[in-house]
Amino acid sequence: MLEYDGIDHIQQPTKALQVADWVNAGGDMAMEPADFVDFENALTSDVRDGLVSMARINDAVSRILTKKFQLGLFEHPYADRTNISTIGDDAHRAVARRAAAESQVLLKNSSDVLPLSPTAKVYLAGRNADNLGNQAGGWTITWQGQSGTFTQGTTIMQGMAQVAPGAQITYSPDASAPTTGSDVGVVVVGETPYSEGFGDVGGPQWAYDPSDNGVPREVKTMELKPGDKAVIDKVCTELPKCVVLVVSGRPQVLSDQLGEIDGLVASWLPGTEGAGVADTLFGRRPYSGQLSLTWPRSADQEPINVGDRSYSPLFPFGWGLSTAYGPTSATASATPASGSALLAKAHQQAGRANNADLVETLRLLVQQQVLDPTTGVPARASDRIARADVATLQGHYQQAINLLLDALR
Repeated sequence: MLEYDGIDHIQQPTKALQVADWVNAGGDMAMEPADFVDFENALTSDVRDGLVSMARINDAVSRILTKKFQLGLFEHPYADRTNISTIGDDAHRAVARRAAAESQVLLKNSSDVLPLSPTAKVYLAGRNADNLGNQAGGWTITWQGQSGTFTQGTTIMQGMAQVAPGAQITYSPDASAPTTGSDVGVVVVGETPYSEGFGDVGGPQWAYDPSDNGVPREVKTMELKPGDKAVIDKVCTELPKCVVLVVSGRPQVLSDQLGEIDGLVASWLPGTEGAGVADTLFGRRPYSGQLSLTWPRSADQEPINVGDRSYSPLFPFGWGLSTAYGPTSATASATPASGSALLAKAHQQAGRANNADLVETLRLLVQQQVLDPTTGVPARASDRIARADVATLQGHYQQAINLLLDALR
């Protein structure tokens, strides 16, 4: 099957030639919801003119019908609604909450600011701290999604209150309220909802949803919006410790502010269960997520991928600190507890036949040692980490171990 209007992207001057190229390349079922009449006319013309054979048509139809028979669609054409009342029940939300917690990626944790104390005096700010629509993103109720509360769930702020009822939380979306009396700031910034096309960086603006009231949504970029940056600057300057959560569907460039941020978390789009974000924030669950893509220093670095001749991201592919072994930062003490624990674990695993566990343990240790709190990961170290990931995927564990050890030199 070809994705929505994909045929229109084939480089041919007419619809008939586009359709002929696609069908002859093996396409069986086209998705042409707004242009199906033109598609049918083009395909009919192609067969009549000999551009597409009836054998190719019969081949496509037979495969489509075979799958429909195998799926039982002729006997049961509609979805089974027997358990529809259980959708979104407590069991489902518990799974979603756990998924949100496990997807959190701890990028920076200076002086072990995370996890927060359950009795901390927290100054909470940022436009994504209490916005269910923003943390759910696109394809939520509507195609492009929308800010605000249009479905059921728990915002990050509500999750924090639920997970740490003993914490004193002062909430100010734009950080206009005084920070006096708080000992740690938590700033939740990032993107507003979007989907394909109108969510592309540099893509078109479109007031899609009725709630937009005819006003186009903000331009999509990889940089934080000025308002988000201003909130980070104020909170992280005025309070002794600050944590920034980035709620987004892609990396957001914040290299210029990394030095003033103590704790940095890629929260991605956690969905409706903001309590999962709070679970890691307050230590109910450890941070364990890893970057599924490279986090760039600037938008100009894109596209950037493991294997590039010059690989110098802010955080490399697979990066993710863990709080599972106690303190995570190398500045916690002269011999950090986390480093000692991980090193001891590495020695225990060294004699085992399966070196995959040793690679994982060494990787966590390397990440703790090489992170520059101001500039991110040094280019040489990020290159070695990335190459070690490739070696691990290929099953070359000893090569990965050597690369990780080399990253420490």
